[in-house]
Amino acid sequence: MKKAAVFALLAGLALFAVVSQGVASAPRLSMWNRGLFNLYSSDGTTSVGPSWMGPPTSGPFNDLGLDWSAKDVSWTMTAMWDGDGSKGGFPIYLWDYAGSYSLFDGRARVTAGKVWSGGDYRLQNFDTTGFSTRIANAETGVLLQVYPIKGLSLGGFLPVPVANQNVTTTWAQTNLGIAYAIPSVATFVASCRLEPNPALSNSHEYAVGASIPSLDGVALSVGFTYRDTLDQYCYFADSSYGIAGFALHLYGDFVSQTGGSLYGAKFNAERSIPATPFVGGLSILYGNEITLWYFNGFEINPYLRYDFGGSSVQLGFDGKAGMDMAWSGYQIQLSYTISFP
Repeated sequence: MKKAAVFALLAGLALFAVVSQGVASAPRLSMWNRGLFNLYSSDGTTSVGPSWMGPPTSGPFNDLGLDWSAKDVSWTMTAMWDGDGSKGGFPIYLWDYAGSYSLFDGRARVTAGKVWSGGDYRLQNFDTTGFSTRIANAETGVLLQVYPIKGLSLGGFLPVPVANQNVTTTWAQTNLGIAYAIPSVATFVASCRLEPNPALSNSHEYAVGASIPSLDGVALSVGFTYRDTLDQYCYFADSSYGIAGFALHLYGDFVSQTGGSLYGAKFNAERSIPATPFVGGLSILYGNEITLWYFNGFEINPYLRYDFGGSSVQLGFDGKAGMDMAWSGYQIQLSYTISFP
């Protein structure tokens, strides 16, 4: 009931603001759906793959977004559902919903609700793994962003919990972010999460990074994140090279922590097949992290993909070997991505 009340209040405020500003743009729907199926595994089984939203979910994953905006006000909402319905305890759940208002001729913006899409003061690699956690990571609260000069964004997110909490505790957990973009040169980002992150043993996070946009087909991003409770020092790098019909990607990370270190890397190459809508590709992963993104050892994935209108269908082979290079199994996989607009 509390979530429904918050949702209704935000929707009402957004509607009032939009009406007060005159004619608004038509609501815009967007959809993203992704799934992976192991059609055959070397152990004689079939199964669905991960949902890309992290354990414990499995199966195809879908989100449906709704955006509505006028001159200075906007409203966004994202509904999500996954194959087993374990994320959030329901098959379908609201991931985020927030109203946003631009102030002082665009020099500031306030966003309130369950905030996720605004204020992304972080970098990510081509596989969408974030170098750090968002300062507003689908949490209830208030985000204030200020743009004092061209290219500079300063953000602060105050996470306000649904249940009562001591005011000192709330204000002491403000998350901060900064981004500065020099067009065609580089983008610099930094973030400080003073709010303990339950997904990272209640660590605070401090991150910095820089990204160089594509120059003669080459792009590069580097980042560093420190997590205090875990005593982790995390280093990231992502690079790409592309010319007509051909693309190379390479990213890796190294984590120094108490008790040892973790590392992983991924190489990907793709080539468009001339006069066809098909793309041939090869991915190779190596690392000692047993996570959603890495396998403890080597993984190789050649594939053939058919692209159409921002969506794709892909057939591939996925083989794994341990650090000792002993073969541990393989799958024949069908994966797809559907998105619009």
